[in-house]
Amino acid sequence: MEERFDALVLSEEHGTRKPEPEIFQIVLDGLGLRAEECVFVDDTEQYLLPAAGLGCATVHAKEPARTVAVLEDLLGIPLTDGDPYGVTSQGDTLTP
Repeated sequence: MEERFDALVLSEEHGTRKPEPEIFQIVLDGLGLRAEECVFVDDTEQYLLPAAGLGCATVHAKEPARTVAVLEDLLGIPLTDGDPYGVTSQGDTLTP
């Protein structure tokens, strides 16, 4: 039987860490989800490629309001009551 967990993965307990693809697979297996069902958000661009390689959608988080806007577009649902500060940064990217 596979080990399942709610949300916490400590890389030192598994002997791997970002950007090694194994850490992303450990998270997927623990959550019981396929990569295509997940979105990986990180502010370090080099960590996005391994997650995308497994099939996760990825969002490069550079500015909070823009990150939320990109996630809302990707997920097709509102995540806030609106963005009172406006979205000015163009740094966040989405990889389907």
